[in-house]
Amino acid sequence: MALPIPTKLEEPLIKALDRLVEDGLYQSRSEAIRDSVRRLVERSCISRTRFLRIIAEIAAQTILIKYKDIATDIIVYGSVASGQTSEDSDVDILVLVSTEVHRSISQVEIGVHEVTYPIALASGTVITPIVLERGRFLELYRKGEHFTSEVAEKGTSLHEEILNELRDREYLRKAEARLEAARELLRSDRYEDTTSRAYYCILCCARAALATKDCIPRDT
Repeated sequence: MALPIPTKLEEPLIKALDRLVEDGLYQSRSEAIRDSVRRLVERSCISRTRFLRIIAEIAAQTILIKYKDIATDIIVYGSVASGQTSEDSDVDILVLVSTEVHRSISQVEIGVHEVTYPIALASGTVITPIVLERGRFLELYRKGEHFTSEVAEKGTSLHEEILNELRDREYLRKAEARLEAARELLRSDRYEDTTSRAYYCILCCARAALATKDCIPRDT
């Protein structure tokens, strides 16, 4: 459902809008105004990535208004999260819902599409939401499923902290593995290799700390 934004325009601007419609550039005054606002916002943003990130944040807040009782996490992933956007980039959003939700996932997904469509139309972007049960997401992640692993590694949370939790656990798991490897090397008197493994153990611990602040460290 589109949200009306009341405004007043001077008569010369209204006549200019009408000329644009008469010339066939737009179907209506509203379409012309929406396009102008979209272009203004896009030009004012630092980059295409930033513009799409703003659209993702608006979409997330709109989803929460309707589904605040069941939406546990909202994540933007893909090119918007990685910063590698182009003119053809979609706004990919993953909505995780409570395991105890008493309605079908497909119905929720249809509803999410309905509330985000006006935002996509007004901004001239494509918003692609996916709805998944939170428990199912975690189950697939533990199994190493590619999509959930990519989202966990490179996505950005717009609501709640599931990504930080998963990254924290993963980095601590790697830290424990490298610490154990360092112990084995030390028992074999391989001191240089021991130092190397210990270094990477500390690095993983630092990454875990950064993950809790929603900072994604670069791979080394």
